[in-house]
Amino acid sequence: MWVVCQNKDDGKLFISSRKARETMISVLLDLGQVIPSNVLKSFGSYSEAEKYKKEFEDSNKIINKTLNPNKQ
Repeated sequence: MWVVCQNKDDGKLFISSRKARETMISVLLDLGQVIPSNVLKSFGSYSEAEKYKKEFEDSNKIINKTLNPNKQ
């Protein structure tokens, strides 16, 4: 199982295995730290997660271009 996650501080996306994410969360909770990212969606294969991540990033680029036409 693969998950697409988004960092809370900078909004960047990344892909992680479900097991690796659960391990990271467990360690952070044991240390009393904040979880630095959110899961956006889960997938059965890495290629599906990669496709979703790319489509999500492409959509964000279109939205940002539309809302900020003078910025490049």
